[in-house]
Amino acid sequence: MAATAQPTPLQQRAALALALGITGVCVTMAAAAASDRGAGVADQALYTAVAGAFVVGSHVLPALSSRRPGMWLLSALCLVATLYHLGHYFGAAADRAGHQRATQASTGQGEQQTLIRRQIDAIKARPLADVAAEQAKATADAARATAAASRCGGRCTSQQASVTAAQARIDALAVERQQADRRAGLEARLLTLSAAADSAASARRVDPMDAQIASVTGLPVGAVGLLATLAQGLLLEVLGIVAWTVAIPSQPRAEAQSESVRDAAAELGEPVRVMPIETSRRPAAGRLTAVRPAGFPATSAMPPAAGQGVRAAPPPAAARSGWRQAGQWLAARMPRGMPSWPHAAPH
Repeated sequence: MAATAQPTPLQQRAALALALGITGVCVTMAAAAASDRGAGVADQALYTAVAGAFVVGSHVLPALSSRRPGMWLLSALCLVATLYHLGHYFGAAADRAGHQRATQASTGQGEQQTLIRRQIDAIKARPLADVAAEQAKATADAARATAAASRCGGRCTSQQASVTAAQARIDALAVERQQADRRAGLEARLLTLSAAADSAASARRVDPMDAQIASVTGLPVGAVGLLATLAQGLLLEVLGIVAWTVAIPSQPRAEAQSESVRDAAAELGEPVRVMPIETSRRPAAGRLTAVRPAGFPATSAMPPAAGQGVRAAPPPAAARSGWRQAGQWLAARMPRGMPSWPHAAPH
């Protein structure tokens, strides 16, 4: 089994920077969404802290515990909670943008409505119904005065004056009725502009892309917006999880090397004991360090001179028994079929 390739330090630093940026964005968005639910400062602070904890848990837990299924379940629950907060933020942002578009759309029509209202306020006529009733009464009075004047045969000056006054009143009411008709027309136009402005504002509140997708797919606009919000939040969360997984490897480099050695030994069918790698201490320059088994005599580890072979220094007489034991130890551990050494110890 081949060992998993570990990321280089440069890749880890780049992934860490990316992970911190994505997590910061998610924490900010979740905190902004959570603060909208709090009525006071304490509620907003607690909601923000909870949202930030959910984001960090969903991003970092998979990288810290890649071999524990329970941690993956906890990370999945944090992911669901974070998606809820991100969805709330996306929805609130879309609502604010829609309100701004609706306000911009109604700006031009609002000026027309203001102008019409000023014209209506400038008209001092009574309502059209009152003017029409008064005009009908004045017409009847003028008819009675004309009939009375005709009976007098033109000799009654009072009756003639009544006819003239009634006719003047009818003319004044006709002018007032024109003004009332004009005001009624302006009011009808104002209602039409208000309805058009409301329709335009409602249309501009919907996101243009959501409206186009809804027209193509036949789905409701609200469903399209919800699916788009969840997809964006999920993609952002997955990016954060992957970035943290690369920034924090699942196992150290030394452990990965040890596993590769064990895998190679398993393929050869021989047990191999892997010594732990110490990185805090380094051997002195120009010297080699080796681990010798117990009972094996120490030899010089200096490199041989040019043209010479590796030869152990002659031991004292008291140490020859140790050399013999070392020869026996090596002979017992040599594979079969290999030639044995001619001497177990130098003489």
